[in-house]
Amino acid sequence: MVEPSQLAITKKAWELYKEAFERHKNRILAMSFVEQKKLKQQGSSNVATNVTTIEALGQLENSIFWEPKPQEKSSKFKKNLGDNYFKMKYKSQWKESLTYCSMLTGDFLNINAGLFHVETKDVYVNICIEVRELPGLKSKLTEICDPAEIEYAFTQGFGKLAKIMFRLS
Repeated sequence: MVEPSQLAITKKAWELYKEAFERHKNRILAMSFVEQKKLKQQGSSNVATNVTTIEALGQLENSIFWEPKPQEKSSKFKKNLGDNYFKMKYKSQWKESLTYCSMLTGDFLNINAGLFHVETKDVYVNICIEVRELPGLKSKLTEICDPAEIEYAFTQGFGKLAKIMFRLS
C-alpha cells in the first residue's frame, strides 16, 4: 500500500514496478527466442513467430500502461448514481471514506458508485451504495471491493460503525 502523499515511497514503488516490467518483457523475448529456435530446427519460417511475439509484446504494454480515456457520453454513463440529497449532505464523509480505501477500490467507487441512502443510528450508520451494473460485476465485486476494507473505510469516514449494503442500478 502506497499513499500518494508519500512521494519517496511512490517513486520507489514505481521504480520497482518498471524494473519488474522490464524483466517480464525480457522473459517474453527469451521465450520467443526459444520458440523461434525450435521452429527453425523444424524448418519452419521464423517470420510469423517474430511478428506474433512483437504483437504480443505490444498488447502487453498496452494492457499495463493504459491511459485512462474520458468516459463517453453513452446511455449507461449518463445516469448519476445515488440520491442527490444524500450525495450532497454526506459529500465530505464520502470523500474521506474513499481516502481510507485502497486505490483500486477507491477509484472504482468514485467512478461507478454513489450514496443511495444513509441512516444514522446511535451506535452505527447504515449506508446503501448504488453501484453501476457492469458486465461481470456480480462475480468480481468481492475482488474489487473487500467488504471488511469498505466497512473500515466508511467507519473512519462517518465516525461511527458502518454497515454497508450495495445496490445495483
